[in-house]
Amino acid sequence: MNSRFQLFVLLGIFVLLLTTAQAQTKGIFADFTTSAGDFTIDLDFVRAPRTVANFIRLVEGSHSWMHPIDGSVATKPWYTNSALYRFQYTLAEVGATNPLALHGGLFRTDDGYSGQPGYTFLDEALNGLSHSIGTIAMVSSDGPHSNAAEFMLLLDDGAAYWDGQQTVFGHVSDGFPVVQTIANGGHDSGFLHSPASIQSITIRRVGAAAESYDSNHPDLPSVYNDGCRVDILSGNQAQYVYIKAPHSQTWMAHTDDLLKPQWTLFSMGFNGTAEEVDGSTPFSTAHEGWRSHFFHGTRVEYPVFSAIPLEDMAGITFAAQWSDGNIYQYWLNLSAGTGFWQNVTTTGQVVKIHDPYSMVAETRGANSTHFNFMDTYGNVFDYVLGFEAHGMTSGRYYLELRSGWGEFLGAEWGACEYAPWAPTVNSKPASLLATTQRRQFPKTGVVAKRGIRWFPPPID
Repeated sequence: MNSRFQLFVLLGIFVLLLTTAQAQTKGIFADFTTSAGDFTIDLDFVRAPRTVANFIRLVEGSHSWMHPIDGSVATKPWYTNSALYRFQYTLAEVGATNPLALHGGLFRTDDGYSGQPGYTFLDEALNGLSHSIGTIAMVSSDGPHSNAAEFMLLLDDGAAYWDGQQTVFGHVSDGFPVVQTIANGGHDSGFLHSPASIQSITIRRVGAAAESYDSNHPDLPSVYNDGCRVDILSGNQAQYVYIKAPHSQTWMAHTDDLLKPQWTLFSMGFNGTAEEVDGSTPFSTAHEGWRSHFFHGTRVEYPVFSAIPLEDMAGITFAAQWSDGNIYQYWLNLSAGTGFWQNVTTTGQVVKIHDPYSMVAETRGANSTHFNFMDTYGNVFDYVLGFEAHGMTSGRYYLELRSGWGEFLGAEWGACEYAPWAPTVNSKPASLLATTQRRQFPKTGVVAKRGIRWFPPPID
């Protein structure tokens, strides 16, 4: 072979290897230092920009969050001194546990690892990234758009369990054996006997695109100290007075002893309107009530508030596509606690909902709405509907179905659609079947199983 040609080939190979190496080292990386060893996450800021921005803000403490114990506003690294503390698993045929995902990122409280930063944000669950082995995903334990700080590291392929529910936003690029070792420690029902403490996380940017990426994402919420006052009323009565800012959630923290405080946090609810709303909470100053009273307020403002405006509705109808391919539609009279549901794909029997004492219709988060009701056959539906933008009527749902005795019958998630409904006697609006977007998700297994295992047919 001609020596000049050989040199050309060698130079080409060198350039190719150099280019490949540079491509592999460019990006935004999160270097974890834990009590069990170190590992690195390659953050996908292109396909999960909002989620990566939230993660970086919590890692660096560059934006405020609400302390889950005393409600104070903090701006310090959230994840430092949290832990990788439990894993979810499936059961092997021999009865041993098969670790599926390692969880971490919650704040340590008196109840264990349970604290969140006081807000939720819009997820990116349909970004095309799958829960494959080695990926990192936000934990959405309360339906669409309920993610905040908790994350999971996939120890096995979890696509069938969480794709379409949670946001994948990166993968372990180095040190995956450390993650596996942590999950293989002793445990009690998945809770590790020796959680791995997260001592620090360092964000490392390599390359022009990574350097120019801005973690000040406009969709993420902001947390502020909030003003409040206490009015002394007649007798032993008083009231805590506050103002709900537009598109916000308001919190109150109370203790009766500043020297040895034991704070209790109360959510004063959401304000989904564009106007300020006055609010007050009464309490007693008698000896059987709180003897001393120390308060402070916190508010969370949401740039995107897309929960269903229930305050404007006497009734609502919504449709949800299940994994069996059918679309089920529900008509709820919110004031009477009644309604009905029907399989509108097969034009099935209309089933009555009669739950006047315990029907729930509430704003669960800035971007999600919660419905809980029971039909006349004892099926208890627990739906959370989430929407990505203000005014949207199509979105995603999560459902858990139980019997009237509390037996878990299964879970579903997928596409949904809603519309206002003005309930009258024997009234029913047109089916939402034509407008409900169909999406197909894989069936699931033991963890977060998709599919209703047993659904008793209505009896005429």
